[in-house]
Amino acid sequence: MPTSYKATALLAICILGAIGAILCQARGGGFWAGLLAHGFLAATIGGLADWFAVTAIFRRPLGIGWRTDVLRRNRARITKELVDFTSGDLLSRENIMNTLANEDFAQMLITYLTQRGGTERLTELAEAFVRQVIASIDITRLYASLTPSIREILGSIDISPLIDAGAETLRSRIETKQLIQAFLPSLRQLIAGPMVQNLLLNHIVAIREAYEGQSLKRSAFFTLLGLSDEKLLSLCNEKIADGLSQLERGEGPLWEQVQAWLHRQLASNQKNKDWHRWIEEWKKYELRQIDLTDEVQRYWEAYRNKDQEDWLRKTRALIEGYVQRFAQEEVWQRRVNQYLFQFFSNMVDRHHEQIPQLIMTHVGRLSDDDLVELAESKVADDLQMVRVNGSVVGAVTGMILYLCIYMVGRLGS
Repeated sequence: MPTSYKATALLAICILGAIGAILCQARGGGFWAGLLAHGFLAATIGGLADWFAVTAIFRRPLGIGWRTDVLRRNRARITKELVDFTSGDLLSRENIMNTLANEDFAQMLITYLTQRGGTERLTELAEAFVRQVIASIDITRLYASLTPSIREILGSIDISPLIDAGAETLRSRIETKQLIQAFLPSLRQLIAGPMVQNLLLNHIVAIREAYEGQSLKRSAFFTLLGLSDEKLLSLCNEKIADGLSQLERGEGPLWEQVQAWLHRQLASNQKNKDWHRWIEEWKKYELRQIDLTDEVQRYWEAYRNKDQEDWLRKTRALIEGYVQRFAQEEVWQRRVNQYLFQFFSNMVDRHHEQIPQLIMTHVGRLSDDDLVELAESKVADDLQMVRVNGSVVGAVTGMILYLCIYMVGRLGS
């Protein structure tokens, strides 16, 4: 039951008790009727007086407007006093900073992270951020924006020293046999291809026709030996195969000739300025032609779809590891406390002067009725105890006065 109901019920009891006691006293009830009549009457007067005083704070009791409805009539002054008290005393900079200095922010953060689901919320936030970043990356646009810079950087690099160093390495540190043998499979495939075979056949026909000329003896000689164009091509392929076998074994006349030629080329190209210029021109041309947009997009899509869960797992592990380390590292905790205290201190210094304005703005938004309702909801219940106490004190006082009057009367008689 609300305290106001209790106070009103007590006041009604006092009124009824006073009426009953007075009637009883009028019929000759004696000492006890007089004591109760004075007690109930004083309690009624005290309760009514306090009811009037409490009600006068919030509204006009019995329609009396003189010195009542205190909150509405003195709103401006009360608001000013409230703002001055709150900003200058209750929320003064000294009180705020003393409160902050006694707080252990790191321990509060640890409790939140380890016991109140903070780590899970932080992990969910980080995972959502990672997913958003992965989904929002436009790798094609990113590659297009970086391509000019990459080309400029690569174009400014002089690769001639690299080529010279590579040639020197090939000439002095790597066996020529390995280098030549690396190209043999491709060379065999090229020679066996129809384009090279047709080219060889055409040259054989041209050479044979030039050799025969107008001589029937030479033509008869080819016919007698059965050296058709196809037979000559087969013999040529056999010689080529024998030469490639020498290169593969790393021995034989052809091997010696190719090895010597390769060494001469590597040595001469290091000093050949035209060779260096050609390399630079080739590099610039290739850089202009390079367009890896489709390849980059395919690689990114495959990599993103395949490794997204792995990224999320690593994100979770990273956050959980940092939380565990933070809970154990006192150095980290001290740094967090120092940082947060300094942060809040700067915030207080920067915005403390806005506290009066904030309070004034908030109170200013309330109408008179809203302000009265707000104040009454906060303190009215306590103020009702004033009425209860007024009735109790009035009753005790009335009975004491009656006892004094009674004793004086008895002594006088």
